[in-house]
Amino acid sequence: MATLLPEGIQTLLTRQGVESPIPNIAGTDVINNPIHIFLSYLADTLVQLTECSPEVAYSSIQWPNELGDLVVVLPRLKLQHKNPKTFSTELKQKVR
Repeated sequence: MATLLPEGIQTLLTRQGVESPIPNIAGTDVINNPIHIFLSYLADTLVQLTECSPEVAYSSIQWPNELGDLVVVLPRLKLQHKNPKTFSTELKQKVR
């Protein structure tokens, strides 16, 4: 089995307990940049929580300027009529 093919990567993930397929999001390169696998799953979670498009969710994820965690920039989700401060609290509750 060649792990440098999407099927091989998916097989490896399945062996680790990840049952859902890698979300297919434009602009990702899961073969050459493995962090895109994680970012694709994170974007997919944002899509489920916010109902925005996968590409918008993916573009809302930002690397921090300093050492630290990834950041989701809520205004980049382009959700109409949502107060970012209130919405961030709602999202935190849904993720827990």
